Amino acid sequence: MPGRKKDGRPRLGEVAMSLALGALPGELVRQVAVAGAPLSRFGGRSTATAATLARALELLSKPPTRGRKREAPASLAGIAVAIDRPAPEVRRWARAGILGQPEGRTWGRKALERARLVDYLLRHGTPLEELERAAREDRLANVLLARALGTGDLSLAQVGAASGLPQEFVAGVSRALSLPPGEEGEAIYSERDLEAMRLLGALRGVFTDDDIMESASVVGRAMSEIAEASLELFRRRLAQPFAEAGVGDLELALRLASMVELLVPATSVLLESALRRHLEAAERAEAILELEREAGPGAGGLELAIGFADIVGFTALSAAQSPLQASLLAGTLMRRAEEILPAHGVRIVKGIGDAVMFSARETLAAAAAAADLQRAFAASGPALAREGEPPRDPPPLRVGIARGPVLRAYADYFGRTVNIASRLSDVAAPGTILVLRETPAPRWSAHGLRASRSRALSLDGIDGEVQAVTVAPAARARHARPGAAAP
Repeated sequence: MPGRKKDGRPRLGEVAMSLALGALPGELVRQVAVAGAPLSRFGGRSTATAATLARALELLSKPPTRGRKREAPASLAGIAVAIDRPAPEVRRWARAGILGQPEGRTWGRKALERARLVDYLLRHGTPLEELERAAREDRLANVLLARALGTGDLSLAQVGAASGLPQEFVAGVSRALSLPPGEEGEAIYSERDLEAMRLLGALRGVFTDDDIMESASVVGRAMSEIAEASLELFRRRLAQPFAEAGVGDLELALRLASMVELLVPATSVLLESALRRHLEAAERAEAILELEREAGPGAGGLELAIGFADIVGFTALSAAQSPLQASLLAGTLMRRAEEILPAHGVRIVKGIGDAVMFSARETLAAAAAAADLQRAFAASGPALAREGEPPRDPPPLRVGIARGPVLRAYADYFGRTVNIASRLSDVAAPGTILVLRETPAPRWSAHGLRASRSRALSLDGIDGEVQAVTVAPAARARHARPGAAAP
């Protein structure tokens, strides 16, 4: 059938046509039509589709004005006109109990919401009998969200047979992804799941099953956090404003399902792009480190101070907080770095989860910038507070800085100096700056800083001991015991 995928599900362009029935703002449908491309191609592949996606999401997420009285049809015939369905069909829905109960002798807003929801689901291939059962059990909204996310129609045995893989392997991958493999005969797998299993079957020619399970476990943890953060974002930005505006559960569910259908293709593009870039970065780093081993540590011909500012206890905080709250903490660090570091002539190289990597020509500038960054981040409590809650003090930063020869490639830096700076940040005490000792020693006092006596440290992955000093603002360093700042 034209406009349908191979698995029989409607394309997202067809969804846009169903939205034209009035469940969503008419302007959204007009904007989608202007794009000249199906919604499944959204994701920034062109300026036009990206702009249309932005406009569609803006309209979709806009709740009605609070307290505004909205007209509701007074009869089943009025509902039929509103959703462009034959009146006898709508009356059959009413007799089956799908539309709920009338309000006296009339049908109100909730009945219209249900009718639009039923119309949406029928156009997406949901059998009427299933909708009748769902209405009796008061779970129409659940059917809608399950449909938007993609329902499975294959069992574990069917996936194994179609992919040529042992059922034990398929079940093992599901468990590694932190997903249930399903009971015998339970249809929870989709055509996409089958496609993924076939790809994993091809990888078995190169990797062991243990390798694949280990990788699947990493992917499962990452995707679980992405899903949890996305749902938290939905609740915060959509569910709460719509609930405050008096929107019914069914209308909200319809909008959320439509949002999912719009966002999943775009998010898939982002995930693929991020994976490719991270794989490229890892491959380049390995190649460059091999070059340094062959040509010597000074092969790059460039000497810089490299620093890492790391949030103390971020892993434990991430376990105790939601992924969205953890990402807010890491994002706040990056924003403070963008505000503070350039003023010292210090360049931000990149963010690494809960850390920021930066570079400077001189160690003094890097250390002074790091001290200001620590103060600014410590004052970020209001930016991190949840709505309606008092500000919370963020965890302290620890910083490691090393100056020496580096290799520059692909806007990044590599080499032993970089590795030392990273390891120094790992062992620095909370709220301190641990710096590789230089000869002659920098004039710390000229920048309002003071350094402790140097001491030898053994760092993971670094051959031999290194001499390091703990640097702090002079006023604070007067009360510190030299050498006590690092473990």
